[in-house]
Amino acid sequence: MELKPRNCPDRTTLEVTTQHRIRRLLSTFACLVLIAPQVNADDAPTSPATATPAVGKPLPPTFAPTQFPLDFVTDRTDLVGDADIDSYYGLLDYVRQVEPIALRKAADEFREQRWKTSKFADWPLEEFPLYYDLTQQPAAYRGRPIVLTGHVQLHHVDHPENDYQIDPVHVAYLYTEDSQHHPARIVFTENPDQIPVGEQATSGVTAVGYFLKLYRYEDRDGKCRFMPLIVTRSLRWTPPRPAQFSLISQLLMAATLLGIIAIVVWGLRRARHSDAVAREQERH
Repeated sequence: MELKPRNCPDRTTLEVTTQHRIRRLLSTFACLVLIAPQVNADDAPTSPATATPAVGKPLPPTFAPTQFPLDFVTDRTDLVGDADIDSYYGLLDYVRQVEPIALRKAADEFREQRWKTSKFADWPLEEFPLYYDLTQQPAAYRGRPIVLTGHVQLHHVDHPENDYQIDPVHVAYLYTEDSQHHPARIVFTENPDQIPVGEQATSGVTAVGYFLKLYRYEDRDGKCRFMPLIVTRSLRWTPPRPAQFSLISQLLMAATLLGIIAIVVWGLRRARHSDAVAREQERH
């Protein structure tokens, strides 16, 4: 009985099909490598810039001691008396008219001055515990520009009546690395970076403003404590950047794809070899 050959492609057709598949795989691999995210520090998203200064000539970041009744401000209390209230709203109004860059420069310079004259002068400047120094010597900081960076644990909005027509007033509680779980009360009038309102923890927040006083508050256990009260125009928020594909990650991905291609090519060659063997067996 004559054996009928199987319906198998001839050798030329099989080789053409195999080469076509390999070309498609290599094209896919090249596309994946080309479209892989190429994110660097220059392309990474940044938070919105702080609000533009108020219309008119900006005010200097430092002012005469007699401009506000700061000498009559009382530490370790709430806002009590005319001196506290006038200085509080006066500073809120003043800081809205100061260039943010000039204020930050003045704050950095004042921090360096405090560091050089403190008992921490032998520490690196970036490790100077400003929060601690401020709470120990509040009079030296009163009305001076400072910088605090950390995370906000609570943020709410008030609408107080005042002679300066300041509304709304944002209040946030900022925790720094050296504050040992004690907050600073940050009061500001604008929120261009859209820091969430509520009890959501928000990291990467910087406050550049004026220190007014040590503000009295009660912790969750009902104990009386004191925290710095800082007035500023707005907070700067730098949200965490999204995950980035590093060069190592891209190389690993490329190696994985090459491995997959090698396995596919090996499988196609093995299939072609098996077909060749089958055809040879059919001839005999």
